[in-house]
Amino acid sequence: METEYETMMEAQPKAAKWKIFALILVALIVTQALAFFALYSNAQFRYNKLESEYEEYMASYEKLRT
Repeated sequence: METEYETMMEAQPKAAKWKIFALILVALIVTQALAFFALYSNAQFRYNKLESEYEEYMASYEKLRT
């Protein structure tokens, strides 16, 4: 008859595998979130830059028209 300690020791590798799997899964999710945030902020920066350049262009165009 197995003792409680022996049963615990047999179940430990399975628990360790699940912990490693969960850790890898969390790391992948965090990495994807950071990549999305970086791409989104870069796109927002480019959009703001283009918008300001467009406003400057339109202002100079209006100045030349009058």
